[in-house]
Formats: sequence, C-alpha cells, structure tokens
Amino acid sequence: MNGSMLGRCWAVLEIVPQMSVRSVEGGEEFNSSGVLMQTQGLPTTHTFIYSNISLEESEKAGEIATIPLTKIITQKYQRFSWVADLIQTFIAISITVSFLVMGSAMKHTIEGLVSSQWNLKTEWLSKISKWTIPQSLHNTKGLSSGFACFLAFGVIFIVSACDPKGFVVMLDKVVSFSLNTEVGLFIFVMLRTSRSERFKHLTVPLPSCQKIFLLHWLLPVYFLFAVGYDILQSVLEVTQSLSQPHPLLPPHPTNSSLL
Repeated sequence: MNGSMLGRCWAVLEIVPQMSVRSVEGGEEFNSSGVLMQTQGLPTTHTFIYSNISLEESEKAGEIATIPLTKIITQKYQRFSWVADLIQTFIAISITVSFLVMGSAMKHTIEGLVSSQWNLKTEWLSKISKWTIPQSLHNTKGLSSGFACFLAFGVIFIVSACDPKGFVVMLDKVVSFSLNTEVGLFIFVMLRTSRSERFKHLTVPLPSCQKIFLLHWLLPVYFLFAVGYDILQSVLEVTQSLSQPHPLLPPHPTNSSLL
C-alpha cells in the first residue's frame, strides 16, 4: 500500500507541473527539423509559459492531484490512455472504499451514542416509576438512531453539495486533526493505562521491553505538534480570508495627492 502511494506521488511530481507559470531559458532555438541549435554569443533570455494543467490550478479548483495527471496522459501520451483509465478506476474504487469505511464508522458512532443515552434514560425511568419498559419504547430507540444518522449524513450532503471546494478543505482539516489527536492523545493514554495497577495481572502474549515502551513518549511530541500546527494554520487562513475585502464590495477609498 505504501509502495503504491509512493509510486503514485512520484508519477504526479514527475509528469505534472507544480506551478501554472514556469520559466524556460530562451537562449536556445529549434530549426525546422526540430533539432536543437545552440545560439552562442547571445544573452540568455527567459520565457514564461502558462499552463492550465498544474498542481497549483488543481489546488485552486479543489481537485485531487491525479486529475491533472490523467489529463496530461490523455493529451500528450495518447498511446498510454489505458493508464489514465486505470488510474481513474483505481481512484474511484479508493474513494468509494474510503467513504464507506468512514461512513460506517460514523454510523456506528452515532448509533452507540444514541443507544447509550437511551439506556441511561430508560434505566432512570425504570428506577423512578418501577415499571417495566414496554417493547414499543425499545422499538423507538431504533427509529431515533436512524433519524440521527439521517440527520447527520443529510447535513454533510447539503454542505458538500453547496460548497464542494470548502467541503474538501474542511474534510482535509478534520481528518488530519482527528487522526493526529487519536494517535497523539488517545492511543498514548491507552498505552499509559495498560501499564497501570488495574491491568498488571493480565497476561500479555508478546510484551515489549521497557526500553521500547519508553518510545511511546514520542507519540504526543510528534502528533500533538502536528495538531498544534493544523490549528495555527487554520487560524492564519481564517484571519487572512477575513482581512481580504469581499469581491462584491467596493474597495476602500484611499487618499492620494498630486505633486
């Protein structure tokens, strides 16, 4: 998996230009046969070439990096068009699997929260009234769980349909923040708790030695630094977007004097 991701990153960086405008030395010319001719004695000039297919343009459009890759393969290397089709198929399968995994995890999380809250309320009602909870009330728990899932996924769908680019940026920020927090905080707490007095009597099939276990202190240092960096970057981006004038508003008048 990691090898395929590295190969894909290498292909993107090797084929797709990173910037929309790139500088090309103009001190060389081509004859009518397409042979390179050295123009000695002439000063070297630079020609700026604009391309609408680049990683910079894809970032502005909210596209993934493989879209400009497939465009370049289709336009310049038509004999390898099957590679572009294979990349698009692989990306479609990858995105589908990713959303199904994340969506199922979100569904189970919502159902767990609703079930835990429902059990607490039914237990509290049974203690107060000392009656048996009817079966119809248990069936209502399933309806409440389904409605909560429908509401959560509906909000996500509306946001993604109204602002796809903003949704991609928000998804990137949320996923990065969640994963780094999970590894840097929760897994670290789990490792610390596993060595506490409550769990020392448990038998571990493959225990780690003390020297290797000390490496778990690197988890909060590395991943929580990434969390802080994400928060700082998000605050700077929000501040920069708020400081820029709205495109529909007229610019602020400035005082000017003629000398």
